[in-house]
Amino acid sequence: MTKTVSSVARELIKANPTMKNEDIAKMVIESFAGEREVKTTAACIAWYKSKDKKDAKDNPVKEVRTVAKIEEEIALLQMELEELKEAEAKKLVDEEAELIAKLAKIQEIKEAKAKEEQQEEETV
Repeated sequence: MTKTVSSVARELIKANPTMKNEDIAKMVIESFAGEREVKTTAACIAWYKSKDKKDAKDNPVKEVRTVAKIEEEIALLQMELEELKEAEAKKLVDEEAELIAKLAKIQEIKEAKAKEEQQEEETV
C-alpha cells in the first residue's frame, strides 16, 4: 500500500485519539521528512476526523453474533430479569406490610368506637 498523507494521518488519529490536531499534523509532516513537502495543518486533521466519524455513522459495522455472544446476552438478560423480579417482590411485600398495618389501625379504631358506644349505652 502506498504511503499517503491521508493514510498516515488516519493511522495517527486512530493510534492517538486524544492527541491534539496540531500535534498529529506535525507528526504527519515529520513522517514525510526528506521524501516530499507536506503542508498538513490542524484543520486537515479535523477534517479527517470529521469525515471518518460521518462515514462510520453512515456505514455502521455490523457485529457478528456468535452462539457464545448470544448465550452471554441471554445470561445477562436473565440476570436483569431476576433483579427486576426481586425488586418487584420486595415492593409487593412492602405494600402488603403497609396494608396490614392500615388494616390493624382500622380494626383498632373500630374496636375503640365500639367500646365508646358501649360505654355511652351503659351511661344512658
